[in-house]
Amino acid sequence: MIPRCNAGKEPSFVSTPLQHVDFRYGNPNITDEFLDEYASKLEGFKRVFKLVSEDPLQGLTMIDAIQRLGIDHHFQHEIEQVLQRQFMLSANGNGFHNYDLHEVALRFRLLRQEGYFVPAGPLVKLIYCFVHAGVFNRFRDREGSFRHELCRDIKGLIELYEASQLGIDGEDILDEAREFSSQSLRKWRMAKVDHFSDRAIRNTLDQPFHKSLSRFTARNLLGTDFQGSNGWINILQELAKMDFNLVQSLHQKEIAHISK
Repeated sequence: MIPRCNAGKEPSFVSTPLQHVDFRYGNPNITDEFLDEYASKLEGFKRVFKLVSEDPLQGLTMIDAIQRLGIDHHFQHEIEQVLQRQFMLSANGNGFHNYDLHEVALRFRLLRQEGYFVPAGPLVKLIYCFVHAGVFNRFRDREGSFRHELCRDIKGLIELYEASQLGIDGEDILDEAREFSSQSLRKWRMAKVDHFSDRAIRNTLDQPFHKSLSRFTARNLLGTDFQGSNGWINILQELAKMDFNLVQSLHQKEIAHISK
């Protein structure tokens, strides 16, 4: 078993659809055909997830999209498998040995959200709960500041800002990362970047993932090319829309029940 600590993102306050719940209450669009299509798409996407996640970055990107769309409760087993594999790679010295800011920051955030420990030797020496923030040292110059050329990497800056939200006491590097990334992203907005980049920057600064509820922010991803032109994103967005309708119908049923 991989040692963990429970200090990640709080669970979303939403009802999780149950297998034998009648979702059709109050929503005439929730038919048997709709439920069959939903179940088929869900199982189909799990197969896609298994295939795509063989690529480390694609696996991380898919987990991020699933969580942001608020449907990760359907993929807990698949997500856990990917993160355990990513953690073992990092623990063996093979996971964080790259210089792509976006990938390193994304991996760091997703692992830390789940409370993964760092294997720093014998268990008595595991004094750091979570993945060590030292993975960002390679992005600093000799003076200890984040390298200036990182300012050109919007995706990297966005993910660095997201990762900085999970800092713990004494992790000065994450405080510096938050300041550096937020200033750089605001400069990009002032430079009037394209509409998609401006929207992504604004959403990140206003509602970082760790401090938001995915059910309320999922609309930021719907209808966008989130994380690039991944062929699976359209399928995932459609699945998220169907899931939203199911949960909404369930909420309507719950409200009607407690109002009696």
